[in-house]
Amino acid sequence: NVTSFASLGRYVLAGMTRSGGGPGESWRSSDDGAHWESSAGGNVCTSDRYVLCAPGGIYRSKDSGTYNPWDKVSHVNAGSLAAHGTCILASVYDGVWRSTDTGNNWTHIKYPAGVSSSVLAFLGTDLFAGGTGVSRSTDSGMNWTQFGLSNRTVHAIAVSGTNLFAGTDTGVYVSIDSGANWRNVSDSVLSRGTDLNTTSLIVFDSFLFAAVDINNGGSHAAMR
Repeated sequence: NVTSFASLGRYVLAGMTRSGGGPGESWRSSDDGAHWESSAGGNVCTSDRYVLCAPGGIYRSKDSGTYNPWDKVSHVNAGSLAAHGTCILASVYDGVWRSTDTGNNWTHIKYPAGVSSSVLAFLGTDLFAGGTGVSRSTDSGMNWTQFGLSNRTVHAIAVSGTNLFAGTDTGVYVSIDSGANWRNVSDSVLSRGTDLNTTSLIVFDSFLFAAVDINNGGSHAAMR
C-alpha cells in the first residue's frame, strides 16, 4: 500500500505500508519511476536538504535516502510527516510532534476538540491536516481550525503551487484559495459508477497521481 510520496533533487520516493502489518518500506527512483531501488522504511517526506521517514520512529538521511546510513532523530511512531524549510511535523493519534531544527529537537502539541489528523501538508506557511474534513494551522501546528470538506473523510493532501488537493472517500477535490472553497475534479470518473476512495496523492512535474481503492475494498488502481 503506497501511503506517501516525496521528491528531492532528481529522486522521487514512495513510502509504503504492508497490508498484513509489519514494518513499512520506501523506494526511490532517479528516472521518473521507470526503475526503483530500496531506500528505507515507512512514510517519507523531505525537509531542507534531508529525506525523512517514519518506520516506528523518525529517521533522517542526508544523502537523498540511500538505504544506509539513516540517523534516528525521534522515537515517535508517526502516521504522517510534513515539512517546510527546517520545520517538521509528525502526526500522532492525539496531535503532532513538531521540530523547528530539522529533527534535532521535538515538542508535542495536542489537537483541540473536533480536530483529527491522519495526513499533513504545507501550502506556503499554512499547514493542512486530513482526517474528518480539512483542518488548518497558520502557526506551524500550534493552533488548529476546521476548514472545509467537513462531510468527507480526507485520506491524503497534496500541494502544487497555489493548488491544494484533497484525496477523500468520494474522489479528489481541489482548492485554489487555501481551502476556503473546494471543487471535485474526479467527477468524470465518478460518473462511470466508480466510488473513488482516494488513499494517497502526489504532484510530480505537471501530473497529479492518485492511488485509489475502487468501490472501497474491491480492487486498487492508480490515476494520473
